[in-house]
Amino acid sequence: MKQKVRKVSRLLSRTDKAIDRFREKSKLVCKSNCGSCCYTNKVESTVLEFLPLAEFLWQNKTADAVLEQLAQTEENDHCIFYIPEPAEPSLGRCSIYEHRGLLCRLFGFAIRINKRGEPELLACKLIKESDNNQLDIFKIVNSKYPKPIMGLYYMQLADIDYALTKTMLPVNKAIQEAILLYGFNALFDCQKDDLSPPKNKRKKAN
Repeated sequence: MKQKVRKVSRLLSRTDKAIDRFREKSKLVCKSNCGSCCYTNKVESTVLEFLPLAEFLWQNKTADAVLEQLAQTEENDHCIFYIPEPAEPSLGRCSIYEHRGLLCRLFGFAIRINKRGEPELLACKLIKESDNNQLDIFKIVNSKYPKPIMGLYYMQLADIDYALTKTMLPVNKAIQEAILLYGFNALFDCQKDDLSPPKNKRKKAN
């Protein structure tokens, strides 16, 4: 499990670097403190991309509290880690930003292939129509500089463990499954170590 988590973490790190380069070239920006893409019940993700988060929660002894919170949350509610502003819920912050999933990183700054086989920017209307961007989205999509392709990153994720990527789940469900899976494997590893027979040490001959 730990090796799998390391592979996912390395993929997320590569994704961040690719997105940083793309943002620098394209000049795409998000509205400050905007959480419109988080404050929705339509976000779906895979279990695998949240395993690094699950490891972080177990290591920091907060996994049980999060699981309890998830149990009291509607499955299709917005992500429990999004903290909205009371006066304006579409503004807010992610409380686990460094450990967010692959989709959270790619949305707004990646290209996807639509049903017509055409490339399009994977972003909300606020980004596409923002006056701050002053961009020609068509030029960005068809530019020659490297662009993160959502499908390619999810293919890399599937190469790590296809079974944990073949189903897209509501984000809270995906997080819950990741926490439970990591915890189960950690418990199993501990029990396996406890049940392992002690190694016999040979006595040195006098």
